[in-house]
Amino acid sequence: MDECLAIEQKRFPNRFLFRFAAVILLLGDLTEPLLSQTEVWVAWQKKLIGAAVVFHGFATTLVSVVADDSESGLALMQELRPALKSPCLLVANLEEPLLSCFAQGTVDEDLWLIRETSLIGSNLPTCAVRSPSEIAAFYYKCGMHFWTPAMVDFGHYFGIRKPDATLASIAGVNFVLSEPRYAQIGNVATDTEWRNKGFATSCVRAVIDSLHRAGVSRCGLFVNADRFDLVRLYERMGFQPAGRFRFVSML
Repeated sequence: MDECLAIEQKRFPNRFLFRFAAVILLLGDLTEPLLSQTEVWVAWQKKLIGAAVVFHGFATTLVSVVADDSESGLALMQELRPALKSPCLLVANLEEPLLSCFAQGTVDEDLWLIRETSLIGSNLPTCAVRSPSEIAAFYYKCGMHFWTPAMVDFGHYFGIRKPDATLASIAGVNFVLSEPRYAQIGNVATDTEWRNKGFATSCVRAVIDSLHRAGVSRCGLFVNADRFDLVRLYERMGFQPAGRFRFVSML
């Protein structure tokens, strides 16, 4: 290993788009407005052999890594460890060689599901939600912590309100990639007392419609691999498995 160094977004190698499935989260964190909460590291050995992103936007620090081999991945991890804060999760595609070194620390495993966007319509009336403080309070109530107010700037947040006008359910996006015109749907949540009414499904459908109107051709989301009920629900909505990502506790 010759060196590991931090780089600016404009110097990030476009060739990683050809490994899109492996670096989806890494590329997402390199978008504005998330870039200000991101540290980027690359590994060179005569050529580029790996890259890692440390995302500080959540209460739990996330580390996304892609490397040609486990040795290169470990060298990257060693270099960026001083930037990590507890708690911390390593997030990587299941096919990444680095994961073989962290099999015992797995916290969770998610299916990555994708579909083409289209105008599919919502079963129930939804409304655009634009207030970061309102969204933050709702996610806190629902126990969701992998969200940052900067994500509201991407747009595409839709909810269903209770009779008192407070949120009952919401869905939005984690990031939008202008190339290859892809968006990651996330932060789907429903208040406990209002579940099993189709609210979350309608919110996700509204997000898909909004992405299609904005010219985003594909969208995807993560779902716990053990939640067969949710997997079937999203498959009925047209999502298909595209890979697996593993979340590994680091600290």
